[in-house]
Amino acid sequence: MMTRAIVIDAESTMRKIVTRSLHMVGYAEVEEASSVIAALPLLTGRPLNVIVARWELPGERGRDVVDPLRAVDAKVPIVIYTSLAVRSVVHEAIDAGVNGILLMPFTADTLNEKLRRYLPLQNGIVYR
Repeated sequence: MMTRAIVIDAESTMRKIVTRSLHMVGYAEVEEASSVIAALPLLTGRPLNVIVARWELPGERGRDVVDPLRAVDAKVPIVIYTSLAVRSVVHEAIDAGVNGILLMPFTADTLNEKLRRYLPLQNGIVYR
């Protein structure tokens, strides 16, 4: 079974770090986008296991990031990461329908632990 993820971040270095972590945890195909607008065409046509996105993007923040993604695919899990460790961000993310939140800086292990749950099961075990 093919596993697919999309990473959305304006910073190419951060996209590469997250992409590498996704490959390490077992995602076969990872596509990158520098903005929500650039990511929207990637959401259609093929099965998608998870979207990993930065909560703050240039010109887009919070619901501006999540709502357009949810409009195209209401069911795909969305994990966001943010440097804003405030309660209001957590509440806003939950209200927006985010499935997971990571506070920056985070380690590859922390990211991997959060993302493993979105890998499909094969014969009762996580597919890797």
